[in-house]
Amino acid sequence: MVHKIRIPCSVTNLKVVLHFVEKALQSSFFKDNDKHLVTLAIDEVCANLMIHSHKCDPKQSIEIRLKNSHSDVSVEIYDDAKKGFNIAEYKSPDMSQVLTERKSGGMGLILVKKIMDEVKFEQATGGRCVYKLFKSL
Repeated sequence: MVHKIRIPCSVTNLKVVLHFVEKALQSSFFKDNDKHLVTLAIDEVCANLMIHSHKCDPKQSIEIRLKNSHSDVSVEIYDDAKKGFNIAEYKSPDMSQVLTERKSGGMGLILVKKIMDEVKFEQATGGRCVYKLFKSL
């Protein structure tokens, strides 16, 4: 089954993202811990898009499509930003350096790439970006 939602880019709507993903994953055979991890990864990508790509402008939006089967979850997050950030090519920094610098932020994409089995990015014609996340049971 495919679940869809379009959400205005306000960080207050991250609660809507969490509720949507939790509800969509209810019927999956994933363990609760895995459901929470997938939810965290989706939330992180959406937060980054809302904050960095759209500067928390509620007039702009992102769309989430979550397909849930018995053995896997695939997520496509559509963003109308003219230029996207290719998270698939993101090189995780050395963890010892991250811990030494102790700066705020910077850990989210590391988590997304650790949690999900596949992370892809596509820049479509006309500027639409698609972030694809996949997790197998």
